Amino acid sequence: MEEPKFVEVHYFKQVRNPSLKQYLVRRAITEAGVKTRDMKGITVNPETGRPMPQSALSISQEVKGLTAEKLLELHPEWQEEYEREYGKRRKTT
Repeated sequence: MEEPKFVEVHYFKQVRNPSLKQYLVRRAITEAGVKTRDMKGITVNPETGRPMPQSALSISQEVKGLTAEKLLELHPEWQEEYEREYGKRRKTT
């Protein structure tokens, strides 16, 4: 019986810049989170009936229904900041 041979394998992760849609949604969540920074306590999510932090419920209600297109209409300056930070927008399908 042969002994098992072990082969060392290295994986490299290529970090890619976020798409404009990802950037807009993350930015909206971050902005909503700044307003709830000092909220403490636990509340019940009215949709699921499960307990969750008040800050998380507040953020989810503030961002609910906002799409990347709506966020771009509300904050066109975010696209300029995205292009400044990551370069021109890539076309995504």
